[in-house]
Parts: sequence; C-alpha cells; structure tokens
Amino acid sequence: MRSPYSIPTGEALRCTLCPRRCLLREGQYGLCHSRRMVEGSIEALTFGKLSAVEMRPMEAKPFYHFLPGEKALTFSSWGCNLLCPWCQNYHLSIAKEHSPWAMEYGVEEISPGELVKIALERGAAATCGSFMEPLIMAEYLLELFPLAAREGLKNTLVTNGYVEPEPLEEIVNSGLHGASLDVKGDDGVYRRYMGARLRPVMETLQLMVERGVHVEIVYLAVTGVSDGEEVFRGAMEEVLEVVDPSRVPLHINRYHPTPLFHSPPTPFGRLMRLRRLAEGLGFTFIYVGNTPEEELQWTRCPSCGEVLIKRRGLRMTEDRTLKGVCPFCGFHLPGVYA
Repeated sequence: MRSPYSIPTGEALRCTLCPRRCLLREGQYGLCHSRRMVEGSIEALTFGKLSAVEMRPMEAKPFYHFLPGEKALTFSSWGCNLLCPWCQNYHLSIAKEHSPWAMEYGVEEISPGELVKIALERGAAATCGSFMEPLIMAEYLLELFPLAAREGLKNTLVTNGYVEPEPLEEIVNSGLHGASLDVKGDDGVYRRYMGARLRPVMETLQLMVERGVHVEIVYLAVTGVSDGEEVFRGAMEEVLEVVDPSRVPLHINRYHPTPLFHSPPTPFGRLMRLRRLAEGLGFTFIYVGNTPEEELQWTRCPSCGEVLIKRRGLRMTEDRTLKGVCPFCGFHLPGVYA
C-alpha cells in the first residue's frame, strides 16, 4: 500500500511517520523495515500482513485500569523503529519482510474488516496492536479503528510512542481508546542504546492524555541500563511534566535476559527501590510486574486502602469495584471499566 507519510527530497523520499525521518532512495528500506521506496513512492509493506492474531487478557499488555478481566484480539506484523537489544519479541520486532524469521513465523493476509469480524466472533472487548511496534502500521490502524469502534470494540496499542505528531493525531482521532506506553529510560538511554530521543515519546504521551486516551506507562528496569535510581528519576521527571501521577498507572517491570541481551534479571530489591522512588514522586497506582509477588499487582483504593482488584500472573482473579468505583468509600478509579 502506498503511504501518505513522505515528502520529496531531490531524487529521494523522506519518511515522515516517525522521528527517524529516514531518507530513502529507490529500493531502500527504512530502519523499521516496514517501509520501502518502490517506483517513486514509499510503500507500507506491513499493510494487512499479520504475523500474529490471538486473544489475550488486557492484563497481559499490561492494562490494569482498562476493561479488567476482558480480552483483546491482539495482532502484529513485523518491524520496529527503536530496536531495543533486550526486546522479548525480537523475532517479530527485528524481523524483516524478506528474512527467514518472517517466513518462519508466517504472515497472514487479513484486511481490517476481516480482523474486526474475527474479534467479534471470538468475543473480544477490544483490539490491540502489540508484539512489534504497531504505530508503524499506521495506515492499517487508520482503517481498522473506525470499523472496530462502530461495532462497539475498544482500540488499544502497546507502543513505544516514537511517532510524529501528525500521524499520531490521525490515529487517535480514528478511534484509539487506550495505550500501554513504554518509557525505556532517560534521554541518555534512548541515545546510547537506540540512537533515539525521549522527547518525542513525551510529546506522544501528552497528546494522548490531552485527547482522552487512557494511558498506562510501562518501565522495564533493564539491569545495568535503566534500573538505576538516577536514570529512573530522570525519566519519571519528564513524565511528570505532562501527566497527573495520580491518574496514570505506572508499571515497573522486571527484565529477563534474551538471546540478544545477556544482563542478569533485575534484582528484586532494585525494583522495590524504584517503587518507593515512584511513590515519592507522587504516583498513586504503581505495579511491579514480571515477579511472583501477586500483591504488587493488586489495585488498592487510595482513599480507604481496601484491595479492589486482585491479579495473578497475567489475569484478574477478583474485581470488587462497581464499574471502577470503590464499594467501600465511593472513590472513582481512573480508567475504563465495562
């Protein structure tokens, strides 16, 4: 599919979808490998080509304040514009259209309308672009989201937020309801490990919140990279410039080694120090994930202290709220509740 996100620069085209702004000549791929210049235009190679389509709990995204207990039809293609070396889904995010990985995992041709039909047949409450970077599927999302919303489905993304404002605004306006947004560290982490910047991610966060999109922030504390208190504080201080910490949930997740990155798992004590630091910065709803300690994933009422939602692993096990309202004191939890 021909992409609208480009501007001519001499004999080349500059992709304007993300802040990378790759300059492509005939036959060249962008860094994300989801875009290529073909016969004088940039082609969106991933349109309708899905590497995964499956039902997954909202809690797996993670979303703890968005349709708890419900499931989303989760889909992906391939490619990413940040290429974190510790990515758990490297087989999809770093895979290329022409690579053995992409062929091994297979690609299904599924139109936006067909995906909505599958979601309804399987009883999904939402759609969710995940596993790779869904924002580089912008053209697909722009067709999918209005169709899904028309059928009563919510639309969500698990995203790194590294996108230009114009396409982001179009995606939000097309019917984006929720985003699980990765913040990978302070600006130094982005520059050193991804050759990117933190500021565009903060601009994405601000635009989403201003437009009423429910956002939950995910911070993966990678050992030796982003698990230090100084790095964490630097990242969260940027977040605090654009959001109310009492309204935006924060997930501090434990890192585990991958085939491409071999640092040891995040020490539990370090996760707890980051949690205490987040409390001191004013965050109300703080969760520690990828650990066996269930209580660190429970939602408590900040007004009366009662446990309202319990979770085990990637699933909700008990919801005592009345559609997000505390039955003990009447406090309204931030989020979206069925």
